[in-house]
Amino acid sequence: MILEESDWGVWLGEAEGDPKTLLRSPREVILRMWPVSRNVNTAANNGPDLLEPLNESAQHGLALR
Repeated sequence: MILEESDWGVWLGEAEGDPKTLLRSPREVILRMWPVSRNVNTAANNGPDLLEPLNESAQHGLALR
């Protein structure tokens, strides 16, 4: 679930409103996704290179899971 900042008070019970009404899709596209190396699956790996998108040749053969 992604809460917009304006909804935080309702979610935390600090403002009037029904928290169930916050269970909706975000108003704008705020998430992006792209294939990355399988190296992200190992906690020992760490570095900015893990966020780099795979090039098309490296993506070949990857199955979405």
